Amino acid sequence: MITAILFGLGHFINGTLNNVLVGLFCGCVFGYAKYFIKDCSLLSVAIGHGFYDFSLMFFTGFTL
Repeated sequence: MITAILFGLGHFINGTLNNVLVGLFCGCVFGYAKYFIKDCSLLSVAIGHGFYDFSLMFFTGFTL
């Protein structure tokens, strides 16, 4: 949970509380996946984060 909070606060650089809350939620999801899903590696979580960022850019017109 502490890591998810730090992950969310790391996204405050984008400037809005919404980014922090979405980062916190994603941190919880990625942390859950890393901890509870068998054979889930850090690489899997990093690829998931990259896929999320790519899909966000793709569906919002290439802006973050």
